[in-house]
Amino acid sequence: MIKVGMVGSENTHSQIFSGYMNLPLRDGSRPLNARVVSIWGGDAARTKEVAKEKEIPEIVAKPEDMLGKIDAVMVVPRRGSVHLSHAEPFLKAGLPAWIDKPFAVDYEEALTIVKLAKESGSMICGGSVCKFCDDVRMLRRMFQKMHDAGEFISGTFNFSGDINCQYDGIYFYGAHSVEMLLTIFGSNVLSITTNVHKNNLIAIAKYPDFTVTMNFSATPKSYCILYGSKETAVRPLDITFAYYDAVCAFVGMLSKKRPPQDISELLRSVRVLNALDESIKHNGAETPVKPI
Repeated sequence: MIKVGMVGSENTHSQIFSGYMNLPLRDGSRPLNARVVSIWGGDAARTKEVAKEKEIPEIVAKPEDMLGKIDAVMVVPRRGSVHLSHAEPFLKAGLPAWIDKPFAVDYEEALTIVKLAKESGSMICGGSVCKFCDDVRMLRRMFQKMHDAGEFISGTFNFSGDINCQYDGIYFYGAHSVEMLLTIFGSNVLSITTNVHKNNLIAIAKYPDFTVTMNFSATPKSYCILYGSKETAVRPLDITFAYYDAVCAFVGMLSKKRPPQDISELLRSVRVLNALDESIKHNGAETPVKPI
């Protein structure tokens, strides 16, 4: 059995991820060969609640106390700006790590995470769970087919995002849209332009031969539309099983010794988020996405 440590308890992700590894599924099965055996969180009461609910046997006083007791770690605090500091001791020890969304806020910190992992041989995955869901993968195949045939014109999708979120602003929820964008339409985004109206953010991602509009409004259902010269494809973005798919990807990395995506994709997500944030701060100005 793979022993996993959970760093951070305030996020609901700590509960969801731990539940899939520690508790039986609805059919009574426990298909994952991994258990969360230790947890740390800044709020003692909240950490105790998660540990009890998800049957995590140990609560530690500080994250480093898990070292020597676990085989891998999940770093899930809401603020991407603290992910480096929490992940560092585990990466230095060579432990595989899930680093939750947003992977990082500062690009130099993202590079440091990658550098530490390369030096120790640690494997990394993480970011938004949404990129693992079936709808996103299906949309990727649909887009690729239309684009390869020279029929794709543009795309649009809506998914919740809050520019005023207390957890590093647009980075917290915006990571979902950005990583879905990169998964469906590819990583070669050239620039981001934004417009904010009544606190709703609309962003246009410019690619070499098309654009994609992202609407961050909070609506009951999210959809993605692919506009082509011969057809228009509309598909919902249902993330119901995305968390389970993400945990499977993490555990799969531990079993197969191979990350589910190249680390460059996570670095690219930080660059696009940086451009998104800069455009918002500069009244919607078109902002280049810097190379990784």
